[in-house]
Amino acid sequence: MKRTLQLSFLFWLFAAGIHAGTVEQYSVFELELKGPSKDNPFKDVQLSADFKFKNRTCFCEGFYDGDGIYRIRFMPDDPGIWTYTTKSSSKELNAKSGTFTCTPHSPDNHGPVKVRNTFDFGYADETPFYPVGTTCYAWVHQPEELVQQTLASLAKTKFNKIRMTVMPKNYDVYINKLPVATYGGQWQTNTTSWEKATKNGKCISGRFRLMIHTHIYAVFIMVWPGITIPNHGLPI
Repeated sequence: MKRTLQLSFLFWLFAAGIHAGTVEQYSVFELELKGPSKDNPFKDVQLSADFKFKNRTCFCEGFYDGDGIYRIRFMPDDPGIWTYTTKSSSKELNAKSGTFTCTPHSPDNHGPVKVRNTFDFGYADETPFYPVGTTCYAWVHQPEELVQQTLASLAKTKFNKIRMTVMPKNYDVYINKLPVATYGGQWQTNTTSWEKATKNGKCISGRFRLMIHTHIYAVFIMVWPGITIPNHGLPI
């Protein structure tokens, strides 16, 4: 259950709309920084930030997003003035500081789902959450027309949770070519493999942001062992 909630929370961060300067409670503040792009910055550069509000400090890791751009994404859960300071193994990214204002959440923004009263679920603002789910395993890997059709269909239902895979699925119904090249074969530590992973990640996170207006939460299936996609070398 704990893993499920963590994955649902991660999805909510992707889907919740990204802002800067003034950020709505339970939305996402994104810090974009320019830094080194030589060698393999995906694994060679460490980046994080401490976000502070009153007497609280929240640690958040960043990541390299390609093309010399680094990002840190953080969800503020209290209205007020937040400050942040970065920490990095790179001098270009270290000790960057700033502030942003977190405004109270809007009526239809209840925040991420969590365990409530031990045995049930609730949103962060204590609104009850009664999961009614379906499966949309590989919808993020389908062509744009089918993605939009999926979102439109979900919006007409009462579902508030979907179960989905991060990697593609080898089903007969999924005959479409993947819109983004995946890793292929054995994972390598070279820059090309990391660039492919980043491109795929951008595609998936972009799909997630499209779901913000559906108010549907997702449970990720991170790995589906034992099956390999032909011509892609991807174990799922």
